[in-house]
Amino acid sequence: MIRNQPKNKHYSAIREQLRREDAAELAKLTPAQRLQAALDLSDFCLMLAARVREADAQRSFTARGRRHGKNEKPMPDSRIDFSDIPESTAAELKRARRVGRPRTGQAKQLIAIRISPRLLAQIRRRAAEMSMPYQTLIHELLEKAAARAA
Repeated sequence: MIRNQPKNKHYSAIREQLRREDAAELAKLTPAQRLQAALDLSDFCLMLAARVREADAQRSFTARGRRHGKNEKPMPDSRIDFSDIPESTAAELKRARRVGRPRTGQAKQLIAIRISPRLLAQIRRRAAEMSMPYQTLIHELLEKAAARAA
């Protein structure tokens, strides 16, 4: 039975006509032919399901494809063929921008701390009101507290 189809008279009439045609075709078959048709359909469905699984494994946007891709070793840069990539022009290099954090010479230490969810939500709200990242606000609050304590 087909689900999620519009329930209207036209659809019902077509469905009933197809059902009658299928019943008439099945009535012409012997029991052995009916069994063979069912087995053929079953084999076809299994083959189709296997092909879908295989195709999913090849796609990187599915969970199965991502797991499949993790097993492959990355290609070393020495094996990459760059011969078909044209050299960058001076204009392209001038327009290019550095990606990532700017190098200020004052790199901060990455740490992990545990903060109660309520306190973190409060800090995030306050940072949003001040239009700044909440990590920056935490840094500033800690700096002020350390200066007062010293």
